[in-house]
Amino acid sequence: MGRPPEYLMPVLHSIESEVIKLYDEFPNFVDKDVEWVYDKLNAYYKALARGKQIGEPLSTSERKQALVDELLNKIDLRAESGADDSIIGVEKHGSRLIDSREVLYEIAFKSLLGSARFWRKKDGKTGYLDFISGTVIG
Repeated sequence: MGRPPEYLMPVLHSIESEVIKLYDEFPNFVDKDVEWVYDKLNAYYKALARGKQIGEPLSTSERKQALVDELLNKIDLRAESGADDSIIGVEKHGSRLIDSREVLYEIAFKSLLGSARFWRKKDGKTGYLDFISGTVIG
């Protein structure tokens, strides 16, 4: 698993910090729960980046919905504070210019989804959660 580009690190850290907080609250979380949320949020931001009107992801699972809500709140706070403004219109992800926050968050969730899958396959059903719990400083 390669290291993500440096410009993505603050966004990824914010997201993974929230995941760790919810993992503490819901110890029955497994990587597949997180992967589901990352996948839905990736699709959500991908649709928004393409100008589509789409509702926020919903789940009947309390823990998945709690994670969706917390991550959307965290991203809203990042947007309100301008935390990612220096990236928009400046950085490229491969050949793709990151021309909006939605594109940035789509890329972030795609990267995180790959990481979660990697660690689950490598270390079992909570491999990713255990990995970020040991490496991400809240």
